Amino acid sequence: MSFDEKKLTRVEAKVICDKNNVAINGKYSLSNRTEEGSTFSNTIPIEYLSKDFWLLLNDQWVNELHIFKVPANSIPIVDMCNLNDVPSIFMKIYCDDNTFTDSLSLIEFKSWYVKTIKH
Repeated sequence: MSFDEKKLTRVEAKVICDKNNVAINGKYSLSNRTEEGSTFSNTIPIEYLSKDFWLLLNDQWVNELHIFKVPANSIPIVDMCNLNDVPSIFMKIYCDDNTFTDSLSLIEFKSWYVKTIKH
């Protein structure tokens, strides 16, 4: 199976969560490991930061889905990399890093970690 074939869609990731008793309710975003392999790149709407939201990181190299629940207003917008053309923020979260640090803002997502599911 090729690298791209192992990527998950948002629906597939949510089904995996549901089957493993992780109820993804509300806003959520999925990022697959990038082809170069060092990060999970993700763009999310700025509005997500003012609400609780779920961040799903799919590592298709090892078939693991890392799940985070980020509480509302826990990430200041000014700390994130804003995209000027759309009201969104851009993240590049390091793979193989147990702190799940965004390389652009240096925010660590580990405190919002819920679990990792093998798939």
